[in-house]
Amino acid sequence: MALFFLNIRDFPDIGKIGKKLICIIIMRIGKIQLLFYAFFEGEEFMKNRRNFMSLTLLLIVLAASLLMVSAAPYSESVTPEFIQGAYYTSSYQCFYMNEDPGEAKNNKWQTYSLPIKKENMAYDGMNGSWFGMKLLRIKVGSPAPGDSVAVYIDNIKMLNEKGDVLFCWDFNDGKELHGPYLSQGTGLDSNMKIVDLDGEKCFLLHGKTKSMYGNNGIEIQWELPMNPDHKKGLWIFSDKKKEYTLQFDYYYAIQ
Repeated sequence: MALFFLNIRDFPDIGKIGKKLICIIIMRIGKIQLLFYAFFEGEEFMKNRRNFMSLTLLLIVLAASLLMVSAAPYSESVTPEFIQGAYYTSSYQCFYMNEDPGEAKNNKWQTYSLPIKKENMAYDGMNGSWFGMKLLRIKVGSPAPGDSVAVYIDNIKMLNEKGDVLFCWDFNDGKELHGPYLSQGTGLDSNMKIVDLDGEKCFLLHGKTKSMYGNNGIEIQWELPMNPDHKKGLWIFSDKKKEYTLQFDYYYAIQ
């Protein structure tokens, strides 16, 4: 009956979902044990008990190993140096916004939220004439080229000056990726896929960084949807009567 006294806290840090699966496996094997005890009696029970317990423990070890392997792709991930948003026209004129001013924290959801205006520009290749923007990019920087980076992204939003949400990509349906393209870096396992994190669906950016334009990073690109706040659906960020804000949640996955 030793199996019933196993403590889930004794298992490695494999995340909430992994620990839930381990609990389910333990409970299922526990039910098989009860049937085993009910079926065998006396000497026959004692004769088979040791073999069954050995098999039970082997199954537990194998299950834990499989769950640990599933977490392994992020074991070499480094802590990113920054994350930032950027916008491009169809002819690849662009501007890059400032990095998230908040303190980066690993394995915790954080929110990037910056209004699109002059003081929030890290690089402006359009001299403030932000007209006809077609593409959205999210860039993650690292200390060196070739670093492995894993970042979960969720709830990508554009808001107007009233705080109205003009579009939101939450990936909850598990299918719609909104046409991502890796514009910098090299993708690794599960890159640009919808995955589960603590029971919530989100987008995974997972790859190795590359040195481009003076920094090391990995970058994902999406085509912007039509702007419901403009009669022709255009994204014009230099209109002084309007102020747009880019907002998204991100999670640096470090194990």
